[in-house]
Amino acid sequence: MAHDIAMDDEPPTAVRYLTATLPLLVLPPLALWFTRDLLPWQRMWLTAIVTFACCKWMTWLGRNRRGVGVRDVIYLFAWPGLDADTFLARAPAVAARATEPLAAAAKVFVGILLIITATRIAPRAPYFAGWIAMAGLILLLHFGMIALLYCFWRALGINAKPLMDHPARSDSVAEFWGRRWNTAFRDATHKYLFRPLTRRLGAKAAIWVGFFISGIVHELAITFPARSGYGLPTIYFTLQGAALLFERTKIGRAIRGRIWTWLIVAAPAPLLFPPAFIYRIILPFVETIVPPAWTLPHALTLPRLIFIGGLLQWSVLVASALVPRTVGLEKPLHRAAAPAAATLLDVRRLRRDGDPLQRLGLCRGAR
Repeated sequence: MAHDIAMDDEPPTAVRYLTATLPLLVLPPLALWFTRDLLPWQRMWLTAIVTFACCKWMTWLGRNRRGVGVRDVIYLFAWPGLDADTFLARAPAVAARATEPLAAAAKVFVGILLIITATRIAPRAPYFAGWIAMAGLILLLHFGMIALLYCFWRALGINAKPLMDHPARSDSVAEFWGRRWNTAFRDATHKYLFRPLTRRLGAKAAIWVGFFISGIVHELAITFPARSGYGLPTIYFTLQGAALLFERTKIGRAIRGRIWTWLIVAAPAPLLFPPAFIYRIILPFVETIVPPAWTLPHALTLPRLIFIGGLLQWSVLVASALVPRTVGLEKPLHRAAAPAAATLLDVRRLRRDGDPLQRLGLCRGAR
């Protein structure tokens, strides 16, 4: 993260910067205010959607390329990433590895299983079930369906970046937040938060202020909809900023590694997701989308089985459709299928026009 913050980009003009960031400062609080009578999980999703839409507008308006094309529409409505310049660039994209679509489909399957499992154990261990449900939602969405979408756009030659870049491989807190976890949020905050702050305050102060503001943003989507736990996400992200700065010291460079990273990132996670968020948002949401009765064998009726099977089949079909293009087999397969297609065409012509020898009266002589 340190080297990313220090990068020099041309700063946007004041008017352009204000036009891009003003909706993000105004609309999410308004969304919380106007949704105060809704259920907590509904407030959370609506606030998150409004915040994400503001980030989309901010990054699209601040892109280097001017004009509006089909790829701009795809970026705004069919891609969750926030690196507009990379996505809209005409540079050729490197296809995803052959295993990535299949791995993403497997994570969709595991995510669904975890969510169903959470609804089943929620009556006996609700807090534990809430964490299982969150893990399932992250696997289903971030590591599963969004990863499939990433493979799809890459296969079509669009430079989409993976939202999650193997965060378990992080050897430092800076690597986790700066390169591997939720690169969409990272792209937006680096361009419009960390880099402007670095130019004005220096890198160290920018990290403190940047992580503090990240905590405030997460408060809007977590504690305000849950109406409890105020300040805990801000404490969590302030701790992350402190750990990142500690990694720059001599002692920090000596002890950092994967154990250190997950101790700092995962151990204080209950600060980021306080109990009220689990009980008032996560559990009611998963019980709404997957009623507890679905987890009972006698309740797995044919329509429900078809729904679950259809979702899994969709994931497998998308993955299998992407593999030939991903591994470069699309043209060889097309060439291999060409003779069979030509033979089929000849058979159809014979059925339509009849045997040419028969039409010439030569069939009997040919025998």
